[in-house]
Amino acid sequence: MDWKWVFDGIGGALIAAFVGVFCGYKLGVIKKSLIQKQKAGNNVTQQQTGNMHIINNNDKTNDNNKVNSPEQSQIVRNNLTPNQQKNQDYINEQSQKAGNNATQYQFVNIEQGIDEKRAREIYQENFKIAKRDFTQEACEIANNRINKFENQLMTRMTKIDGALNAFADPGFQILLKNAQITAAETERPKDYDLLSELLIRRFQKGKIRGVRAGINHAVSIVSEISDDALLGLTITSAVMRVSPVLGNVYAGLDVLDNLFGKLMYGDLPTGNNWLEHLDLLNAIRINSFGKLKKFKQYYSEQFFGYTAVGLKQGSENYNKAVELLETVGLRILVPHELNNGYVRIPISNFNTLDSLRINTPHVSSDNKLIMQSIPFTEKQKNVIKNIFSLYDKDPIQEEKVISQFIIEWDKRKNLKKLREWWECIPSLFSITPAGLVLAHANAKRCDSAIPEFNEF
Repeated sequence: MDWKWVFDGIGGALIAAFVGVFCGYKLGVIKKSLIQKQKAGNNVTQQQTGNMHIINNNDKTNDNNKVNSPEQSQIVRNNLTPNQQKNQDYINEQSQKAGNNATQYQFVNIEQGIDEKRAREIYQENFKIAKRDFTQEACEIANNRINKFENQLMTRMTKIDGALNAFADPGFQILLKNAQITAAETERPKDYDLLSELLIRRFQKGKIRGVRAGINHAVSIVSEISDDALLGLTITSAVMRVSPVLGNVYAGLDVLDNLFGKLMYGDLPTGNNWLEHLDLLNAIRINSFGKLKKFKQYYSEQFFGYTAVGLKQGSENYNKAVELLETVGLRILVPHELNNGYVRIPISNFNTLDSLRINTPHVSSDNKLIMQSIPFTEKQKNVIKNIFSLYDKDPIQEEKVISQFIIEWDKRKNLKKLREWWECIPSLFSITPAGLVLAHANAKRCDSAIPEFNEF
């Protein structure tokens, strides 16, 4: 599913993706310079380049660590196994000699990391520690589950650039051991997918301590959370954290309908038991002194860009809005889909402004007309926000637009089912960091293209 949409204004187009924050990092990439050997006589031009990728592994010989090239003379020593001396810097010697009027170039790039073979070895080394407290009978069951988890984890991590280098991180290894213990005790196959997603999340966002703490706790409760509680947690997290920044109301609702259709893979939980279960696991915190906002109120506030009255065409405020937009080179007012005779700025809410891009025509160096996508300037963002203050505030019109929004919402099967379920949730609650990362992992398990949940 392509989560990007384009919507056209009068003279431009805004391109937007789902709101979500992604913070990544790479581990274990080391770059060092080398000395290369070259010899040349007078009036000779030479160029020497080389690439070396040092893979950490536990082979008893260094054959796999030698780099041979007809263009380079190199000596590499890479002692990495427990039976050899502790890690030493590899040595690579290269030199140049040239006579008069000679030009020589040298460049070598070295990367050091962990391959899948070594990652699997670390996985098994970790499990040897994790299974010490198991009896022989328990080990037989655990080994079968651990092997399934290993294959699932490696399949996912090998597809992500740099992810295998996380296996060199002590913090990641501790989390991996805890995930292995959880995998060993669970009989539910989908839990291996959840644990894999949580470990990937640790690689992607582990530098954020709040997220890291949530992941650590989420790993410990994967085998304890019930199916219906996990489903309810995932759906409510998506409602609270995901919104489309699409220009067209109908297109935005269609995307949401498709999203929740993938997430609602079972019967939605009813009553209070699933909430109490999540509260016990510290995935949510129940507030006994309040109730959730009614769906109509919640989503009309969440998507006020869709549900606001807008500007009546030809009115004084409409003319003011057009003039303001022209001062920053924008012509993006569009007809209001839910309110005939009115126009609006085609966004769902202000939170999406940083994600938006505007397509503008640009003449290339070869005199071809191309469209260039650029973000809004701060001045343009401020003007857009000021336009909203010019919108009509007639309460009768406001109720009319919100009611029309709910009618359009209920035309979509999955969204109607979501609204009816939400209205029956008996208690007010908030989702903890552990609950958020667990819900995100389950959403990714359902569909890898589902956008990021913003934990903070």
